[in-house]
Amino acid sequence: MKKSFLTLALCAVTTIAFGQGAFDPTNIGSGANSTSVNAPVFNVDMSTPLASSVFKAQWYAGTVGTAEGSLQAIGTPLSFSSSFPGFFFGSAVTVSGVGIGQQATLQLRAWDSSTGATWESATVRGQSTTFTSPALGDSFNPLTIPVAQGLTSFSLAVVPEPSTIALGVLGGLALLLRRRK
Repeated sequence: MKKSFLTLALCAVTTIAFGQGAFDPTNIGSGANSTSVNAPVFNVDMSTPLASSVFKAQWYAGTVGTAEGSLQAIGTPLSFSSSFPGFFFGSAVTVSGVGIGQQATLQLRAWDSSTGATWESATVRGQSTTFTSPALGDSFNPLTIPVAQGLTSFSLAVVPEPSTIALGVLGGLALLLRRRK
């Protein structure tokens, strides 16, 4: 009996000490403490909601105060729904290094996977502003898992190729040199 109690106590302490906080990764719905989110993502025209599995969304996270460039990808890329344009759905995502009851810095990044396999390689992509999450919940207790309150809508944009930027700079320099003569 004594050993069972000690084992149970050790398991509880380990879970609390090493438990990772989780949030609901969908961009529509309500969660813990009656909070809600409604943040559709739009295509480059800024009015057409993304509505195909070609479009992907990936969450990036870190501890509170983590700079945007240092956020790490979490979970798996999610596909946008054809039935609910602009929205995607998924199950709870844990944030490594952030405990249950703590907050995290979050950012959603989306891209057209026909222009690149990842957000970093895609030429049509977009991202939300970074925001601080509500207190993260316990993935074993769905009633404690909050939605990504603070997420706002955004649009994808075309990212120019580096060679295009270089040609633009060279053209500008040529115009300046020609004007001087």
